Amino acid sequence: MYDYEWVNPSLFNLCCRKILLPHPVTKDRCAEAGIAAAKVANYPGLKEELYLRDAEFDPGVAADLGLKDDKIKVLLRPPATRAHYHNSESEELLAELFRILMPNPDVQLVILLRSPDQKELVPSDARAEVLFPNKVYDGPSLIAAMDLMISGGGTMTREAAVLGLPSYSYFRGKEGQVDAWLEKEGRLVLFRNVEEIESKLVVRHKPSANDYPFNRDLVPHIVEQILSVAK
Repeated sequence: MYDYEWVNPSLFNLCCRKILLPHPVTKDRCAEAGIAAAKVANYPGLKEELYLRDAEFDPGVAADLGLKDDKIKVLLRPPATRAHYHNSESEELLAELFRILMPNPDVQLVILLRSPDQKELVPSDARAEVLFPNKVYDGPSLIAAMDLMISGGGTMTREAAVLGLPSYSYFRGKEGQVDAWLEKEGRLVLFRNVEEIESKLVVRHKPSANDYPFNRDLVPHIVEQILSVAK
């Protein structure tokens, strides 16, 4: 079970009797991406809904990080620079994001590094307050404490979209159909070039709660697919 069709599918094709993909990923795209289409079963909804629907968020995250009510709290995730699908264009977009965010004294910028060396990507001069978490937090609880989410990856932007938080992606690998679907639904903003950051990024406190319509058929469908393989 996964949701980004452009990862290398060789192990899934070889080892899996059934491959579960979210409903936006079509059979035509599977064939294009080299996924064994005969093994694919689509499920209704997104994988993030499986664990976010009844999620309980840790209310202590904001205080632990030192987040302030009067600041615009931005969670920023660098791109997966070591992934096989990485595109170096992401670093260009990240530099533009820093150019816009760093001079803003109203911003608290929480940067969630993927590896220690990524700290070198962060400019040292900033009027924004820059925070580097020094311990692991529950991801959804961290997102829930923010005003907006920006990432060069996929899962956390989709979690933010599901939770109704303004969510932006500057991922520049091959565009996945799940992200394209979320963009069409108005739940995710995709930055495809530097110019779009200037025109699309809105840095402000999060709006009132925007409940996501969780698909009630998702869990029964997944269980049914697992049992069908077991039988």
